[in-house]
Amino acid sequence: MKAFIPLSAVAVLAGCAAPPPSAPPAPAGVTIAYGIAAPATVTYAFTDSTSFNIRGGAVGDISVTARATGTAEAAFAAKGTDVEMRVKVTDLDGVFTNSAMGGTTTATETDVQGEAVLTLTPRGALTIGQLPTLSRAAQGVGMGAGFFRRFTVRLPAVPVQRGSTWTDTVTATEDNAGVKSTVTDVVTATWARDTVVAGRTLNVLTHSTRRSLEIAGTSEGVQIAQKLSGAATGYTLWDPQQNLIVERFENTDLSGTFDLPAMGLSGLPVTAKGLGRITLR
Repeated sequence: MKAFIPLSAVAVLAGCAAPPPSAPPAPAGVTIAYGIAAPATVTYAFTDSTSFNIRGGAVGDISVTARATGTAEAAFAAKGTDVEMRVKVTDLDGVFTNSAMGGTTTATETDVQGEAVLTLTPRGALTIGQLPTLSRAAQGVGMGAGFFRRFTVRLPAVPVQRGSTWTDTVTATEDNAGVKSTVTDVVTATWARDTVVAGRTLNVLTHSTRRSLEIAGTSEGVQIAQKLSGAATGYTLWDPQQNLIVERFENTDLSGTFDLPAMGLSGLPVTAKGLGRITLR
């Protein structure tokens, strides 16, 4: 039996570690916001891994994995009161495997043509104006709208002090080759502390997310439906002088059900785990 795992789901999951030591106290009422980064063009290294495990009962268990590492160039420019961010994948080593279908699919930067164009408000509300042209191999290893969202972070709407917490609900929908996926995140973020890295003071923003993911449509000619929910935890290192992310980690753990109506299969238990990281070079 073939397992039909929608490619758009891979990019939703993705990295987490313990923050570095604290720096001296910060003043009250600090504005943490996007502005024009200095320098205006930077390079990030990224690494993502995702696994889906489906307990298929009589048809057998199915394991799907995706891994992607590489680099991406991000360029920032003013767009009125907002910031335009252009992200181009400059190096990619990706691998996708599916135990039910057999074989391995690989992807490189040649499978990602063009750049993503993102518009960010000062507090990080995101609009995607353009995505690169992606081959099916690139989609399989996690390239998609969710991948590019990972280069951004929601920031507080008002000036805050260290220890302040803010909550956002973010919903994103992605259509991919007949399959529609909707992810809803309720994100609670905290300015937990500051840390000093290479002589620069960075804000440590921790985030805890309740995530739900719904997928429905037709993949490879087969109708599918999938519902997952769970948690994502991680942190972001924010540079208030450069107005950009220095590091971001997130660890995701979801569970739910997978349906194949045409085969009379419903409610198959599925778990999904993801680990993702971006680091400023």
